[in-house]
Amino acid sequence: MSSAVSIEEATLRQKALEQLLLLLVIILQVWVFFGVPTDNNGDPNDYLLIARRLFSTGAPISFNRFIGYPLIIKILSLNLTHLNVLFFFQSTLFVAALVHFANAFALPSLLRCLLYLPGLIPSIAYLQKLIFPDGIILSLLLVFAAQLRKKNFFASGAITLILIAIKLVFVFVPAFLFAQWAIETKYFSKPKAYALFFVLLVCLVPIVYFIKPFPLYQSLVQVLIPADAGNAGTLPKILELSCGGEAKLVEVKDPAVLTRPSSDEFFMPLGEKTASDLGCTKDDVKKLQRRLILDTFLQDPFFELKKFSNHFVRAVFVFPQVAHVDHMLEEKYALALAHYNESFFYDDSQVRSWQEQKISPLVQPSLVLLGYSALYGTHYNGVIIKVILIVLLSPLIVWHYVKRPEFRSDATALLIFIVAYSFVISCFAFIYDRYVYVNLFLWMAIIASSSRRKRLATNAAS
Repeated sequence: MSSAVSIEEATLRQKALEQLLLLLVIILQVWVFFGVPTDNNGDPNDYLLIARRLFSTGAPISFNRFIGYPLIIKILSLNLTHLNVLFFFQSTLFVAALVHFANAFALPSLLRCLLYLPGLIPSIAYLQKLIFPDGIILSLLLVFAAQLRKKNFFASGAITLILIAIKLVFVFVPAFLFAQWAIETKYFSKPKAYALFFVLLVCLVPIVYFIKPFPLYQSLVQVLIPADAGNAGTLPKILELSCGGEAKLVEVKDPAVLTRPSSDEFFMPLGEKTASDLGCTKDDVKKLQRRLILDTFLQDPFFELKKFSNHFVRAVFVFPQVAHVDHMLEEKYALALAHYNESFFYDDSQVRSWQEQKISPLVQPSLVLLGYSALYGTHYNGVIIKVILIVLLSPLIVWHYVKRPEFRSDATALLIFIVAYSFVISCFAFIYDRYVYVNLFLWMAIIASSSRRKRLATNAAS
């Protein structure tokens, strides 16, 4: 009897811990919503412009800025009049998606806590207060993984269509979903289904090269970090191109412009004004991009493959090239600190009262929390992720794959998705933190599932 009571008490304690972690995730979302300003440099302004012009002429929809997220902005904000509704929706969707994702794996409460832990990382919480599609993408991918776990292919397909409407980079997901369906219905064996899927995945590279070369131009030619600049010395000083059927030579006064990061997919590296002056169409610029991609690769294929491998491993194990969201949190704290004014919160007599008590006028808790979040995100995110994914995860995965065949069935789909997604963004994008956060949640699910298998095996043996 006492043993049964102790087990029940332990279960209740674990359930309480799970509820506490979920409550902390919600509190963090509430604090971000009410206490941290958004950031609207670069991408957010582009999305707002598209949303404003949607259903009219001149909406600059492109490969990088597709129609889905601007449409969500336009609808939820009532045509950009109530943008805070968008942030409220993103935060609410994230919490609901995280709960749905955690519950999909039928885990005990203690292991389910692992799936909530990434939601306590400040930069992941802040992602929902940004006018970037990545917050909604993260939530949708969590729901997608949950529905896939439940073998609900219809719902997974619907989410896939939404993801593609937001970012065309998710065109690989229907093939992944078909592979899962083929395995489940025994239409194909697992090795054959995954082999076909990876063939299609690799085929995306030449397809993108011929149809829309700019994503490959970003990943091969453009340089984001100094470590990628190994072949910068061989950049051409003269560009040979054909505009309107007429051959032209363009002197490159600053060769760095060829590799400098830019999202100008239609006119990079010439720029719209230069292209217009030369009479170059978008198709002419595409041909130039293709030639620069090929030249860059052929100059040093070993270096480019090494660079890709480095990006791929970083993406798989959630080590971004650029901690973009962390940087934005830091910037918000620096601005708040620089412009903090006691008179905004206290009148002169109150300030004197604080001073008479030899106490500095109290700083609002939101500013203190913002400071800790900026510090935590900058200095500790990478350390925590390295510990989780290398020290804890790698030996666990190797052991389970060797010793426990039933675990392979549970984890393979998640691992294949992590590999496929990381391959795609390594080929066609820079590795920003906001792109790879989803992999951290999926790794947590793998750790929790593997630990559950180990626990069940131990219980069966005893």
